[in-house]
Amino acid sequence: EEASVPLKFEASDLDYHLAEASEEDLNKAAFGVIRLDENGVIQFYSKFEQRLSGYASEEAVGRNFFEEVAPCTDSDRFSGKFFRGVQEGKLDEMFTYTFTYRMEQLIVKIRLLEDKNSQYYVLVDARR
Repeated sequence: EEASVPLKFEASDLDYHLAEASEEDLNKAAFGVIRLDENGVIQFYSKFEQRLSGYASEEAVGRNFFEEVAPCTDSDRFSGKFFRGVQEGKLDEMFTYTFTYRMEQLIVKIRLLEDKNSQYYVLVDARR
């Protein structure tokens, strides 16, 4: 079943679509969707991301993404970009990253994005 809002990882207007999307839509995305507050605390953790990471939503929500859930991202190259983007009021970064925590090495594309409602996202595209 198609999501009512098609979420495309690299779309230039993805910030708009994320702002309009329901949690059901976010769960239908073909990539991981993690919504964080400005401090990096997880507010939403999508089904795709749960399968990818091995963390259930209940385990992840309310915890700090960079420090507790994915400590391999607590670096200038990842969390540094997130917090600088939050401070500057413009978070939209795309880069390749290798996850190593709690799983086999996994090379993914990451997109850090702020939507129109000032919600912050870590998006994880694991397609080869």
